[in-house]
Amino acid sequence: MVDDIRSLERTTTAEQERRWGLIREIMRAQRLDAVVCQSANNMTGTGGYLRWMSGHSAAGSYPVSAILPADGPLVFIRHGAFGGVVEPNAERLQSGFGQIIQTPTFPAVEYSMDYDGRLIADEVRKRGYRRIGLLGGAGMYHAIGAGLRGELARSVDIVDVTPEIDLVKAIKSPEEMDLIRAAARMQDEVMAKLVDFIEPGRRDYEVTAFAQYTGQLLGSETGFFLGSSFAFPDGSLPLRQRSEQGREIREGDLVFILLENSGAGGMFTHMSRLISVGGPAHAELEDTFQKVLDVRRFNLAQMVPGRDCADIFAEYNAHMRANGYPEERRLHAHGQGLDVVERPLIRSDETMALAGNMNLGVHPFIFDDQKFVSCCDNYLLHGDGMMERVHACPEDILVA
Repeated sequence: MVDDIRSLERTTTAEQERRWGLIREIMRAQRLDAVVCQSANNMTGTGGYLRWMSGHSAAGSYPVSAILPADGPLVFIRHGAFGGVVEPNAERLQSGFGQIIQTPTFPAVEYSMDYDGRLIADEVRKRGYRRIGLLGGAGMYHAIGAGLRGELARSVDIVDVTPEIDLVKAIKSPEEMDLIRAAARMQDEVMAKLVDFIEPGRRDYEVTAFAQYTGQLLGSETGFFLGSSFAFPDGSLPLRQRSEQGREIREGDLVFILLENSGAGGMFTHMSRLISVGGPAHAELEDTFQKVLDVRRFNLAQMVPGRDCADIFAEYNAHMRANGYPEERRLHAHGQGLDVVERPLIRSDETMALAGNMNLGVHPFIFDDQKFVSCCDNYLLHGDGMMERVHACPEDILVA
């Protein structure tokens, strides 16, 4: 169990071996010799595939690729000197990690960006692989993916294993669930400190910078922070990025803040709240906030193991229509783990069904031309259908 949110947590060897076991079951079923994954970020989107498969987090823009064989240690291709090879020591081999092959590639130097694909292809040919899986291929740098396919086009079958791995990756282990709870506790403390920090005269970017600073002191690894201050009534979308966060906060304003940062171990949760500056929020906002909570309670009651996400989405929008609220046309609930957004999505195009031990971020919102109101928290869906809210922050409009 992760008891101290003030310490960065590495994935344990036991957890990494559990994941390798799941991947290798899929490899056996599809007669694959290896699975290849590449990423260049640990922020959002696709960085989680590499981290989940390899235990390694890419950062910045430098690509990191990993090859997991059907049998044997993991191989990395990553930034370094031309011809660089780091041989594993006995301890690394025992933990399942093998050779590191290096090459100096830079995304802004276009001619260098197929070097990694060539090295992956060389390793595949050297090992005599005839059929490999590609994990998270949609998030690979184009030059690496295209180069790999071009190099191996006549000799190796390449199969997309992402859908099959999504199904097992979405179900969290006890270790992963402890990290998710720790991330939520970190965000609870960040939000509490923000309430004390926010005051008239501060700029919006000071608020998000303080949130990032506080989170990292509490073990957060990475992430981003959206939000802004505004005066009611103002229906403009307050989910502003840092370059748009120059407004000065005034007495009586509202601040909307969305924390989307990972905790120790890289697991994401996310939380949003409205914060009223200087006193209680306008009665209309309080009323709408309670309606958002009612909508969320309805939504949570539909989230039962075995139910199709598309059906839940249809019922949610029917409920919104029946109450005169705007329908969801983007995304109001979704899985989270080593990525901010991962499957399953509660949406019409999702083919996955819910299952026990999934981590779901739930953030319905009600808006019109005068207001934007939402409340975001994470829930662990248990096998018996119980939804565990992992955040402890009050479900209120907070007052600074």
